[in-house]
Amino acid sequence: MAELLVERFENMPPQLRVAARFVLDHPKDVALMSMREQAHQAGVSHSTMMRLARWLGLEGYEDMRSLYARALRETGAGEPARRGADQGGDAGYST
Repeated sequence: MAELLVERFENMPPQLRVAARFVLDHPKDVALMSMREQAHQAGVSHSTMMRLARWLGLEGYEDMRSLYARALRETGAGEPARRGADQGGDAGYST
């Protein structure tokens, strides 16, 4: 999805560029935060975030969040904590 954002970035209207820049700079937030929270942090309206998803050929912003969430799971985001626990560590929990 990031490649498509970069490819279409120059042809986007200004507000969509702002939203796209947020998505490119904060991929984990796209996966984990609500669309309204993301829009607020990006400084655009939530409808701009929805338009961005449609601009990219998706049905809605939830589709974009799902793609980013899947990518986050596939990269093993929780790997360091599990590795520490597997090696006899406490995975970052204090006692």
